Amino acid sequence: MTAPSASLDTAPLCKARGAFFTSEPLARYFTDWAVRSVEDTVLEPSCGEAGR
Repeated sequence: MTAPSASLDTAPLCKARGAFFTSEPLARYFTDWAVRSVEDTVLEPSCGEAGR
C-alpha cells in the first residue's frame, strides 16, 4: 500500500478527519507569551503535522 500524495491530502480533507489547525496569529501569540528569552524551551507533545 502506498501513502497518499501530500497534494491530495488537502486541509479540508484533514479537517474532515478531525484535524485541527492552529492559526498562525494564535500560534504567534502563544509563542510570544511563552518564550521570553533564548534560554526558554517549549515542550509541545502533540502529534501534529508540523506546520501544515
